[in-house]
Amino acid sequence: FGMPEAKRATVDVATAASILGVHKATLYEAIERGDAPVPVIRLGARILIPREALERLVREGVAS
Repeated sequence: FGMPEAKRATVDVATAASILGVHKATLYEAIERGDAPVPVIRLGARILIPREALERLVREGVAS
């Protein structure tokens, strides 16, 4: 069902945290404070991170 994770335009917070090398609770806290290093998309209770912004942060060390 759906696209493989590698092809999706967004990732969930747990996946983003793993890519960034932080605990998911740390990323959730940053999101709730409004100072996450990447933009977030909220869909109901779901929080998604745009893959492009996450990859740019990892590659360039620059937050969006």
